[in-house]
Amino acid sequence: MADQLADSADIERLRKWVIWLPVTVIVLLSLLQILNIWARHRDAINATRARATELSRLLADDMRGSIIAVDGTLKQIALLNPKLGGPDAPTADWQPVLQTAIAGLSFVGSITLTDANGIIRQSTIPGLAGQSRREHFLFDQLSSNPDAGLIADTPFIAPSNGQIIIPFGRRLIGKDGRFQGIAVA
Repeated sequence: MADQLADSADIERLRKWVIWLPVTVIVLLSLLQILNIWARHRDAINATRARATELSRLLADDMRGSIIAVDGTLKQIALLNPKLGGPDAPTADWQPVLQTAIAGLSFVGSITLTDANGIIRQSTIPGLAGQSRREHFLFDQLSSNPDAGLIADTPFIAPSNGQIIIPFGRRLIGKDGRFQGIAVA
């Protein structure tokens, strides 16, 4: 009888081991899997951050190059302004200049020139002529600050194609040194 009790105790212990050993193994494997998933998640986040940083740098470089090109074009237009007679000069004199200027700027939607009152007099989009830009930030800043260089206006979404537009502008000065308007690209 004592042997039977010892055997039944051994069998009971064996049953517990048979139950607890797989449970323990499953729990440990689950913990290892969770740690593995966490590590891969952290690696994915770090890789995404590195990619975002690189894309931001590339975008900044591209934007810098675009702004330099726009500024160079607007400087050329500002230099030609007195020779052509200002924004009020005949459209036939300005159109070749504006069309040539915009041809080198594939990322620019239009180039416009306003007079000293903020009225568009010349544009690569003829339908804009006659519209007022007097209330725009860009006109306000460039007309009131004689030392202003290149200035950016508030970005907006173009109604024609839904793209984000960031207008840049420069002052137009006449032969007499007076403010004649602004050039915007």
